[in-house]
Amino acid sequence: MKPYSLAVVGGVVALLLSALDAAAQAPKSTLFTPPANFTETQRITANAITSACVRQGEVPNRSADLQDLYNRCNEIVPNLLGLSDAGLADAVGKIAPGEATGFSTTITQPGARQFKLLAPRLATLRLGGGGLSMNMNLDGKAFASTGTNVRSDAGGDALAANPPTGPAGRLGLFLNGNGSFGEKDSTSREVGFDFDQWGLLAGADYRVTDNVVLGVAFNYSKTSADFHGALGDTDTRSYGGLLYGTYYRGAFYADAHTGFNWNKFDVTRRIVYESLSAAASSVDRTAKGDTEGPQYTAGLGAGYDFRAGPVTITPYGRVEYIHLDIDGYTERGAEGLNLTVRKQDVDSFQSALGATLAYSFSLPFGVLVPQIHGEWRHEFLNNDRAITAKYAADPFNTFFAIPTDRPDRDFFAVGAGLSLVLAPRVSAFFNYETILGLRDVTHHDFWAGVRVEF
Repeated sequence: MKPYSLAVVGGVVALLLSALDAAAQAPKSTLFTPPANFTETQRITANAITSACVRQGEVPNRSADLQDLYNRCNEIVPNLLGLSDAGLADAVGKIAPGEATGFSTTITQPGARQFKLLAPRLATLRLGGGGLSMNMNLDGKAFASTGTNVRSDAGGDALAANPPTGPAGRLGLFLNGNGSFGEKDSTSREVGFDFDQWGLLAGADYRVTDNVVLGVAFNYSKTSADFHGALGDTDTRSYGGLLYGTYYRGAFYADAHTGFNWNKFDVTRRIVYESLSAAASSVDRTAKGDTEGPQYTAGLGAGYDFRAGPVTITPYGRVEYIHLDIDGYTERGAEGLNLTVRKQDVDSFQSALGATLAYSFSLPFGVLVPQIHGEWRHEFLNNDRAITAKYAADPFNTFFAIPTDRPDRDFFAVGAGLSLVLAPRVSAFFNYETILGLRDVTHHDFWAGVRVEF
């Protein structure tokens, strides 16, 4: 055989050997098909990490984090962990960005938290449908207000015993506290969590005319969510302010508010799965991330009081809008399994139609007003969306989108409250409300406060 023929044959053999070697070194994840028991989120995550594994094989000199990601995905995707289909599905779920959904869910789904903090004050001014009872002065006369205009004839004996002195107070100061707690169950798209929240609202308002009051308030709140299965937690701290105004004439009232919050978010994502094989490693890591973003709110409400002696029934309606931005962030602490999560934005527009029933009792030391209320809420704008992320070490930026649950369109709120007018210009209240009809969600709210008018 001629020398040049031997060279050609040798070249062909070398190419074949090279191809066979490349095939042997190719990630087994290229052959991976997610089992039927995988949820939508798990299938998307498995496909994303499969793609990431294939492309990472092209990188000759990998960083430590990229090599770790390469090792982990080539253990998980072909199931070198030796797990059952259910165990493999759970392991894939642990490396998905499911915890990122907790930020927006606790803020937007039950309604605007700023409105909840403001509602007692609006009720104090005989405005807003919260059914909360407070005291106010108008034209030198004392009134007990439940948000339903329970006038002085409903509790006149007690108020007459301590008549106001001097002109009616036009400046009012108040401090309200709010808390909530509840749970969201896990679904095929989102990780479940327990949550709790508390907040404070302090403000001042001025009676511009006999029928118009304008005010400003400042608030702080903190929300914590703990994910089921000890998978991590999120913390949200909010700082902000509100401008509000109220108008009333006769039995009719209307109110409005607009507000701004700055939210700071912290997320801890625990990644834990085991290996039943010596060919792969068990993992127990914690990824941490932090981000921030603005929140804008606005609301309009109106109602009408129907009075019969000490009983007042007030039908009311309102609309509330929330726009929430969450900046993107990159996790740290989990080596190759750290995620980079893109910016999120959420819009919610809710209506509420309801009624309050209040009854005033005249007591020797003041006026006691118990009340109950119920309302139907409808969500017009908030939809299911996607959390877009990639593994931070991936140089090819293989982003994948994890879908969220679709928020419920219709749900209900029912509650009860009690207020006590201790003097013509001093009062206190407590109110409780629970949310009904949210799929996979329980939610309880309570708030209390004091008010002094000068």
